[in-house]
Amino acid sequence: MDRIDRYIEGIRKVPKGKKINKRTVSEAMGIDPNLLNPSRDEKYPTNRAIRQVIEDAEAERLKKDKKADRLVEETRKKNKFKDERDDYKNKLEKAYAREVMLINRIHELESELAQYKNENGLKLAAIRR
Repeated sequence: MDRIDRYIEGIRKVPKGKKINKRTVSEAMGIDPNLLNPSRDEKYPTNRAIRQVIEDAEAERLKKDKKADRLVEETRKKNKFKDERDDYKNKLEKAYAREVMLINRIHELESELAQYKNENGLKLAAIRR
């Protein structure tokens, strides 16, 4: 396993949610982060490539985080609209139930009125609607 592969493995060991940079990768590998300083490029010619791999990994992590944030926001909005829909559906069902109850009550009162008028010999007036 060459040096670049060891650093790629170190990138994979960085805990989720942490930035990927020289320090966090080196900590995950248990080595000195100063080994990747540009001043050591002559001694370690792969340093430049390793730093680029680390920068690319961080850019990819940020892109994934933005995508995850967007998905969370879309899910939150979708759930909000579902809750609103359910709330309006519940209000509509209650309104229908109230309307049915009022119609039944009107019929009961009309029947009572007709019975009262019949018992007392009063003429029934036509009910206008």
